[in-house]
Amino acid sequence: MRPIDGPGLQLNHIDIVDVCRVQVSIFFWRKKQTRLLYAGAATIAAPVYSYTLTIMPPFSSTIGIGPDIPLLFMSLVFSLPGLIEWKKEHENRKEPLMSTHNKPISRKLAGLLSCAALSMGLVSGCASADSRNESDNLTANMEFKKVASEFTTEESTALADFSMQLFQNLGREDETLLLSGSSAWMALGMAANGAEGETLKQMETVLGLDKDQINKAAAAWFSSMEEQNSLTMADSIWLKNEFQDEVSKPFLETCAQDFRAEVFSSTLDQKAVKDINDWTSKHTDGLIPELIKEIPSMTQMILVNAEAFNGKWAAPFDEADTKKQTFHNQDGSESSVDFLNGRADWSVENDEVVGFIKEYDESRYGYMLLLPKAADKPLSDTVKSLGGAAVTNLLSNRVSADVQVSMPKLDQESTLTLNDALAACGMTDAFGDQADFSAITGSKNNLYISSVLQKTYIEVSEKGTKAAAATEIGIETMAMPVEADPVVADRPYIYMIVDLEHSMPLFVGRVVNIQE
Repeated sequence: MRPIDGPGLQLNHIDIVDVCRVQVSIFFWRKKQTRLLYAGAATIAAPVYSYTLTIMPPFSSTIGIGPDIPLLFMSLVFSLPGLIEWKKEHENRKEPLMSTHNKPISRKLAGLLSCAALSMGLVSGCASADSRNESDNLTANMEFKKVASEFTTEESTALADFSMQLFQNLGREDETLLLSGSSAWMALGMAANGAEGETLKQMETVLGLDKDQINKAAAAWFSSMEEQNSLTMADSIWLKNEFQDEVSKPFLETCAQDFRAEVFSSTLDQKAVKDINDWTSKHTDGLIPELIKEIPSMTQMILVNAEAFNGKWAAPFDEADTKKQTFHNQDGSESSVDFLNGRADWSVENDEVVGFIKEYDESRYGYMLLLPKAADKPLSDTVKSLGGAAVTNLLSNRVSADVQVSMPKLDQESTLTLNDALAACGMTDAFGDQADFSAITGSKNNLYISSVLQKTYIEVSEKGTKAAAATEIGIETMAMPVEADPVVADRPYIYMIVDLEHSMPLFVGRVVNIQE
């Protein structure tokens, strides 16, 4: 029989070795006081067992046990909780962050940015010879910052401006799609910590805050999310094993502390594809099961941000009221689809749009639907009128009302390439030869972002809303309620999952065509 506490000890007689064996098992326990308590108990109990079985051989013979059996039982009882704890600690053991040698490199940045998940990769000029096939969490036991400051109006305004500007520059006006500006902002915020010079200035302009403000906002936002359950967010950094020593420790520590990023050492091979997809699926409630299909052989680093929203309506729609209605598609066709029919809590309106906000059970969040006031006005023109300030004003000036609403059920996913939209926003250098991501390594290099891909998913049903997104970034070489008019969303419309507390959109989408 192989002992539970290490090779070389055989359970064949009761002596001081047996006592030590029990004590060794107990010392797997993590709490010192608990370990000492049970170690003392074992020290007393083992000799007692030994003495009892020695002076009472007839008894032991009668029940058919030898002196080893009680001690074995006792050792298992005492050590089982400790072994469980030891296993957990072993699986999530803390290893030191990689050192920084600031070696010169010739690489480009490649990755994934996400509404629910973002990744950023670094591509090298030499192939990997590493044979490890596992991803180790290097920050499993790290304690993250607790930020007392609030997520400020300036910060929420910056995120709202970024989300709407990016949404306006997506193009593809004829497609139904969803964007998570909050996840994209968070992912690019991590990337901004690796930028310098004009590249950093452009990223700060697009994100609406300077680097220090970005980091502070990220830390404050994570802290604010601890008080609710509907919205979850997570960040991770995946480093190729042999690339660890080239990555700047301050860059990793900022991402780990302010963005709560887990740092993984990985082979970044096909095995790592599963690791990254499993991580993304876990942090998007299974809504984004596959973020990436493969990793280019030269990739050295991947950054991932994952975001998921699961909100239950404060007042669910009655399933009995769900019925087929006609949706008038932007292309001129009509579709007979399931419509949710019920009531909303707030009325919103400006010169361009009219709509409603329906609250989730955590009143911090709501679902806002906006229709162009002019039925014949293209939805794209309405989108252009909705900047960050306009959305913030709609949210801030919402009117408590009893609104009768009718809107389609949704179950849709979309894949977006954000390069052109980000460039149109002003972030141009990051995608070309002028890119400066020297802060990632602490020395001059030729890293640049080759692609930004985002995957999103939304489900709107009688019970509530589920939404998630994933983004990939590639870096390669080179008052009293009032009655309001009914809102019937039977034509192209804009919708948002919004943070009512901070008056900012988290997800922004449009519906132009619905297939039956």
